Amino acid sequence: MIRMMRHALLIAVALMAISIPSFAQSAVFGVIDMEKAINGYSKRETMEAELKAKNDQVTANFDSLQKVLVLTPEEIDEYAKIVTSATKDDAQKKRSTELEAKATQFVADFNVLAAKGQAMTADEKTKFDTMRAQAANNENTFKQMMTDANQSILRMRDEKRLALIADIKVAVASVAKEQKINLVFSMNPQNVVYGAIDITDPVLKRLNTPAK
Repeated sequence: MIRMMRHALLIAVALMAISIPSFAQSAVFGVIDMEKAINGYSKRETMEAELKAKNDQVTANFDSLQKVLVLTPEEIDEYAKIVTSATKDDAQKKRSTELEAKATQFVADFNVLAAKGQAMTADEKTKFDTMRAQAANNENTFKQMMTDANQSILRMRDEKRLALIADIKVAVASVAKEQKINLVFSMNPQNVVYGAIDITDPVLKRLNTPAK
């Protein structure tokens, strides 16, 4: 029984030894430099422009919010809605100016109380502590908002990059079919010594050629 099993195993190994070289001899292999394909794809420039515009917008919004960071959360939210609005009417412009002035006055009052130090009355000390706590809490909220915004931009970048890769894969399949290539590997073609076709340039040509 053991001898029969060994015999069967030898036959199986022999068949594999025959079939693998047979496939390797008949198969046509291709390679593509994915980084070159991504960087050379015309849509990448559009992607980068959209990401820059998004980042610039977020930066501008946060720069504006810093002007009113000492106000109440409700006032900050109101101000944020105004400054992020595509169009602003006269009432919104007036309100944003009022909130900025209120924030400026808050800072001035806070500095006056801080300068008094130990000379503050009990009521002034209570007011000072309330103002300081409000400003500190808003600063922590602001930092979290910045973190969330940055993560949102990173997610946007990843999604757009995946979309580019999806387009490239479609072009790879099309080029491979035309050139009768059986398998395509993603690697730097310079690492291939012999036996594979570099289809990076044909893929880029297909990607960047406007559809008719």
